Amino acid sequence: MRDEIRTFHVLPIDHELLGVEWRSWEDNDYFCTPKDAEIIGGPEVDGIHFVMIPNDKRIFCVNPVGDKSNYVLPVAATFLDFISYLLYCRESLPIARIHGVTEKAFRSMLAEEAALTWPGSEVYYKKKKKSLRTLSAAYGVQPADPYAAVLGLQQAFRMDEIVFTEEYDKVLAAGQEKGVFSCE
Repeated sequence: MRDEIRTFHVLPIDHELLGVEWRSWEDNDYFCTPKDAEIIGGPEVDGIHFVMIPNDKRIFCVNPVGDKSNYVLPVAATFLDFISYLLYCRESLPIARIHGVTEKAFRSMLAEEAALTWPGSEVYYKKKKKSLRTLSAAYGVQPADPYAAVLGLQQAFRMDEIVFTEEYDKVLAAGQEKGVFSCE
């Protein structure tokens, strides 16, 4: 495991609140997780998780309920970029959802999350802010708006850059036979 991921996993932050929980991913293999991927963590929604692949500095979002054109997409050029995007979005799910949404929808998603309240939300947001401050201090980075940068990475990306497991090929072949490409 890369040092930056190992360090990230042991930081005294609430990984779950930030949507980068990693412990639950250790035993979860999804057909579309690239071969030899190192798992950073995920929001525990729809199997979405973030990884680094061998010989690449980029961070990728793996989305098992996507389609064959977007099972895996880059979401940051470097680990530090990913951290700065996480700080900006305050959690990982908006980063995963950039693909396929307009900038207006992305901004709306962030505003809606920031405005949510419920009994106990004060404690939730206090813990989240503390985790974000700790994360920023640990890596010496500030929040950065990910929208344009992530779209640029995704537009330049070619799926053939990714090495998948044999299971991926089997699932795609089965999907072609049935005329579907989802893992459902």
